[in-house]
Amino acid sequence: MKKFLKKGIVAVAACATLLGSLSVSAADTCGTKEQEVLKWIQDSKSENKGDLYELAKKQFEYTPGDITDEQASQIKANLKEADDKIAGGAEVEELIELADETAELVGGAVTLVDGTAVFVQYKVDSTGKTTDAINSITVVTEPNKTETVTSEGDSGVFKTQDGKYYDLVEGGESVNVSPVDVTYSVHVQSAGDQAPVKNGAPAGTTGSAKRLERISIEVTGNDDLGIEYTTHVQSYGWMPWAANGEKSGTEGEAKRLEAIKIQLTGKAADKYNVYYRVHAQSRDWMGWAKNGETAGTAGYAKRLEAIQIVVVPKWDNDGKLDESKYAPATKFSAAYDEKPGADNVTVPQSVVPTVMYQTHVQSIGWQKWSANGAMAGTQGQYKRLEGIKLQLTNKDYAGGIEYSTHVQSIGWQAPAKNGQLAGTQGQHKRLEAIKINLTGEIANHYDVYYRVHSQTYGWMGWAKNGESAGTSGQAKRLEGIQVVLVPKGGAAPANNYGGIQQLTAAPFVGK
Repeated sequence: MKKFLKKGIVAVAACATLLGSLSVSAADTCGTKEQEVLKWIQDSKSENKGDLYELAKKQFEYTPGDITDEQASQIKANLKEADDKIAGGAEVEELIELADETAELVGGAVTLVDGTAVFVQYKVDSTGKTTDAINSITVVTEPNKTETVTSEGDSGVFKTQDGKYYDLVEGGESVNVSPVDVTYSVHVQSAGDQAPVKNGAPAGTTGSAKRLERISIEVTGNDDLGIEYTTHVQSYGWMPWAANGEKSGTEGEAKRLEAIKIQLTGKAADKYNVYYRVHAQSRDWMGWAKNGETAGTAGYAKRLEAIQIVVVPKWDNDGKLDESKYAPATKFSAAYDEKPGADNVTVPQSVVPTVMYQTHVQSIGWQKWSANGAMAGTQGQYKRLEGIKLQLTNKDYAGGIEYSTHVQSIGWQAPAKNGQLAGTQGQHKRLEAIKINLTGEIANHYDVYYRVHSQTYGWMGWAKNGESAGTSGQAKRLEGIQVVLVPKGGAAPANNYGGIQQLTAAPFVGK
């Protein structure tokens, strides 16, 4: 749909008349006051006259009978106010409230669709009361040119000629509610990454006793809609929320997914439902969950083996899922099966808390958060780390995390803690080394291990509990980092943890 002309429009009440293409008999059906307003528009000196006139003409077509003196006066006043605002450089968004107020005189509304003004006329019931159902819609795309769009029954949603669907909302704007595709891919035990599937197709395996280890999900077809999801991973618990194609779960650690929660995000999130169900070990296909509910099991140590995901616009069958379209039939009616007494909570807390970290990288800026040993930063791109933030989630003990960085030309900085910035931002200075400590009660129950990728040294050995990792006095940049929590006194992570091979045994090299 084309963006409306440079300045803006106002909607007014009127009947079909005063265009050469219309018959005299059609003009005769207009009331005196309606003709007066149309003539006033036609005689207007406004440079925006074509826009105002065309929309006024189209709205008169839907107006039964004559308008009152009061309505005629209000229409003129609104148009004059609009002209003044246009002369002052107002944009179309600034005029929508005034346009909507004028449209109400004929039981209509004006809204924005991708920057184009739309006039909507509502149906009137047998008593003359305006209803929520849409009768007809006219879109002014250029001066003296219109296109008619169709409504979806009584849902309040309309479809434009380019195939998109929109829902009217408050505030002078419409939200895109077009059907979307949800695409998802999984990493399967011993099989690796599967090809992406979409819109309810099964991802994973059934009958092969193979665990899901990781998943990524995204929605396409509406820029106003996003998706986020979190997975419950064997021994780790609930992972940080991932979004819009990011990966959730693990790889190379032989850990099963046990449960998942999925929800929609963005301006259009409340206009859709997301449904999902899982195939769980010894449960077969379970019931459908939706909009952030938990799907899977807790307390049984059961793997997820497959998943289906569907996104449904709420105007389509009231947003209900037609389960008959998705085979095979559900065998275990509940979407979520929690073992009685499993931590006495709806969703069990993780056995190991999550350590999250985010790095600021040369020429890239802040990356997304990483967690529990996933690599943050880059490898093989020769880009320096410039800043870092760390924090703990899913904690089962009080306490926090503290960290200090050795920075180019600055040296060791004062410690930062619990999500604060360590290092610099916007100063183009490399991180050269780091120390990380747990604080409070949690330090009595866990060790924090970390290793870095340093210029010329590659991945170095694991440091722990406040030891230095990296270099000093050699002008070597840090390029990547991994951080892992281990139960107190437990073994250090492997030298090839996460599929990344250690190249230098020492965790730290001084001058």
